[in-house]
Amino acid sequence: MLAGVGLTLSHAPPAGLLLRRAVFLFVIGTLNLLIFDADILHYYALYFLFGIAYMNATDRGLVLGAVTIMALSCLHLSPSVTAAAGTGTP
Repeated sequence: MLAGVGLTLSHAPPAGLLLRRAVFLFVIGTLNLLIFDADILHYYALYFLFGIAYMNATDRGLVLGAVTIMALSCLHLSPSVTAAAGTGTP
């Protein structure tokens, strides 16, 4: 959320600059994983890349992206939910 506020206040810097920031965060986060197992910077960088992809999207594109992400999340979670309930195959 903080990255979104920063992007809004900075009046949308060029995508190349944002891509470099995301890559920098990913590299630092991955290196930090060697020291601290609970690091989240690399995840933050990946979310940043998703944000860059949707910066210039239309309203329809944003809704389509949100629905796609929700559908993929449901598909990803459904095997673990049915296995936890004991109704799925082992």
